[in-house]
Amino acid sequence: MDLDLSHLPSSWRAEPLGEAAEFTRKPPGLPLTSTVRFVPMDLIPTTGIYARRSETRLVEDLTSGTYVEDGDVMVAKITPCFENGKQGILRIGSSFAYATTEVIPLHGKHAKSDTLFLHFLLLHPGLRANLASQMEGSTNRQRLAKHVLEKALVPVPPLDEQRRITAVLSALQRTIEHQERLIALTAELKKALMQKLFTEGTRREPLKHTEIGPVPESWDILRFGDLAEFKNGINFTRDQKGASGVLTIDVLNMYGQGCEISLEKLYRVNKQLTGEYYLRSGDLLFVRSSVKLEGVGWASMFSGASVPVTFCGFIIRARLNGSRTIDPQFLIYYFRSEGARRRFVASGTKVAITNINQGLLSGMHVPCPSADEQARLVDLFSAIEQLENVYQRRLVLLNRVFGTLVHQLMTAQLRVNDLDVAALHVGEAAGPA
Repeated sequence: MDLDLSHLPSSWRAEPLGEAAEFTRKPPGLPLTSTVRFVPMDLIPTTGIYARRSETRLVEDLTSGTYVEDGDVMVAKITPCFENGKQGILRIGSSFAYATTEVIPLHGKHAKSDTLFLHFLLLHPGLRANLASQMEGSTNRQRLAKHVLEKALVPVPPLDEQRRITAVLSALQRTIEHQERLIALTAELKKALMQKLFTEGTRREPLKHTEIGPVPESWDILRFGDLAEFKNGINFTRDQKGASGVLTIDVLNMYGQGCEISLEKLYRVNKQLTGEYYLRSGDLLFVRSSVKLEGVGWASMFSGASVPVTFCGFIIRARLNGSRTIDPQFLIYYFRSEGARRRFVASGTKVAITNINQGLLSGMHVPCPSADEQARLVDLFSAIEQLENVYQRRLVLLNRVFGTLVHQLMTAQLRVNDLDVAALHVGEAAGPA
């Protein structure tokens, strides 16, 4: 999606951003009180339009910062924040603030450009890619120079058309933000239900105190080692870790967001590596290092026909032996609950990071309700995950539509004047135009 400006309408101009926008500069003799508002990098959004949060800092403690005014677009200039689209329009109710030195602030130019239009323009994928290719510095600390941003050639439609473009993109952005809220709320709902139901169950039974805390009276508490057979993975050389047949933490994190990892989602086996094991339907895969516990793939279940696969050293495989009536999906949901995660971390071997070894995993106590209650819990958590997946897929689609729409509107491939935007709720004014 290159920002091709060779076929712009006659009413549009192509200008360097430094001429189309105002880059904010600190005015001389700025009066300061004892405190000042400050915007660190983590309060600048990667999605959405506005940066609405700030910190209060003592002026005497402020050793560095970039002067920004309310209504400015703050563009993160350091990698990977710039490549990730980290930017936002400052809206904190104060006339000015200071932000991290890793931002470039700018705003609309009187009678020429609208600030909100500039915000969306700077999210154009092709423009971002071109600017990213001109970043300077070492690999991990590359920065976008202000003069490079100022020289970037951008489209400048008439001011009224800019505002109509922002109305369309703002409406779509609000839809994206709503979808993100649904995802966050659904995740919180699942977390809260896991906490409640793994403690109280579904039958309103009296509770009893156990090794893992209170649980319903009818539930058994069993050692995981009595329910499973274990096989450790093997350690690979640095070169072998990139082989196509290796099932790594990255694969689990990529495909293990639901309960199951299916056969078609596994890499093909590289026959040059040793240590192959056959996965069977219902096998559980555990990441050994709890530094990965925040990822979704630390515990996953394989589904499908038997298949050989080579494990990396930090993955533990557990296969249920059928000696007890327990659903592997139920176990996966339990292992992903907050209570189980805390117990894993608390019990782990403290080295440079917390490690979960076979002995530790085998000795962990797990709840074992009746088969029908396990089934009810699995059905409930599966339904919530299906809803999460629907929301996630919608979000991916909306973001793709947003990127395409930004491209087509900013290059006049799609003219906003041809769209019926009368019903759209025009977003908040973004500052000086």
